[in-house]
Amino acid sequence: MEFADCVIISSELTREVLTMNGPPELGEWQGGLQKQIAALQEVRSSAAEPRVREALGYEITEKQALLEATPSIRRVTAAVTFKDTLNIHGSGRSIQLFTYGGGHTVSDTMVYIADVQVLIAGDLVLNKSHPAMLHGFPEAWAVIVERIGREIEFTRLIPGHGGVAGRESIAEMLNYLQEIQAYAAAAARSGESADFWLAKGIPAPFDTWEGSHIFEWNFRWLYDTYNHS
Repeated sequence: MEFADCVIISSELTREVLTMNGPPELGEWQGGLQKQIAALQEVRSSAAEPRVREALGYEITEKQALLEATPSIRRVTAAVTFKDTLNIHGSGRSIQLFTYGGGHTVSDTMVYIADVQVLIAGDLVLNKSHPAMLHGFPEAWAVIVERIGREIEFTRLIPGHGGVAGRESIAEMLNYLQEIQAYAAAAARSGESADFWLAKGIPAPFDTWEGSHIFEWNFRWLYDTYNHS
């Protein structure tokens, strides 16, 4: 296991959730991954768009690598936790770990390096890559992204996926979160099926973003959520 002797830091809520749920049973975890891989392979075999097939190929490769690594993975809960912020001072630089609550997950931590105005945003902000929304809280997520843009002075942003970006990534991410929710809500109200709307393709400007297959996951989840609300 990598970094076995390192001090793990997380928000209090992250540690609480991991401690409460406990690690998955190995056989159950492996079985779940095998089912996911098989489902992705089936979808990829029938996907018509090259971008979607390519994205699914990457997803399958990542899942297969994770499956192979499962016997050596051990969950280690944080030894150091913080509620809202934690400042760490080194010999040449200081960093701040902080959370605005849950958006992509129940508790998302970011890292801010003030002297060089760099923000490590994790999966809260991606650079022209579809974010997986179906385990998150889209409305709260949008509020967090808007707050990042309003309160944090940064010139470079390191996203969870995609290349290093600038402040423009905040507006792009916020636009995605808001537009996809509105698109799915309108689709649910239309009375037409999710498949009918998915056949139209990914709406611009998100049709050129990486991770094209994730759009369908997001859309179906939001469509079902609005249909049952």
